[in-house]
Amino acid sequence: MISSSVHVEHVRIPGQQEIAGQVFPLVLRCTTISPSWDAINAWIGTHRDKLSQQASEYGAILFRDFPLTTPEDFDAFIAAFEFENFPYEESLSNAVRVNKTPRVFTANEAPADVKIFLHHEMAQTPIYPSKLMFFCEQPAEIGGATPLCRSDLLWKKLAEKYPKFAA
Repeated sequence: MISSSVHVEHVRIPGQQEIAGQVFPLVLRCTTISPSWDAINAWIGTHRDKLSQQASEYGAILFRDFPLTTPEDFDAFIAAFEFENFPYEESLSNAVRVNKTPRVFTANEAPADVKIFLHHEMAQTPIYPSKLMFFCEQPAEIGGATPLCRSDLLWKKLAEKYPKFAA
């Protein structure tokens, strides 16, 4: 996966799972030091279809070491994929969130001492996006990781073990 001035490699990270011989999530690390936004946009443009296919195949992609430090950076990164924007106010969600940019909103405004358990993001809404992208602007000093779950595989196992419940 090489574009004119952005180099990206597949890497393994602690906690990464292997499911049926395939890693989850797929982790792509930018090895280019301080790539320009033009170069990043060009790289995404060149690999857009493959990245979208990989997101479906692997269940998630974790982008590491891309120069994303602000909500505006993340907005530009998202925009380069040319996905249709899904504004938060159109989701009909009742969670308290703050829009940072047209494509970026906070995950939750609950106090830091409130535990948020594994859940399906925006599952309570009748209208939801086909893709979700997460960005960490300020990492927690302790904990704070966002767990990911292959819901498709979880559902398959649940339906096999508890078919009456699944029905």
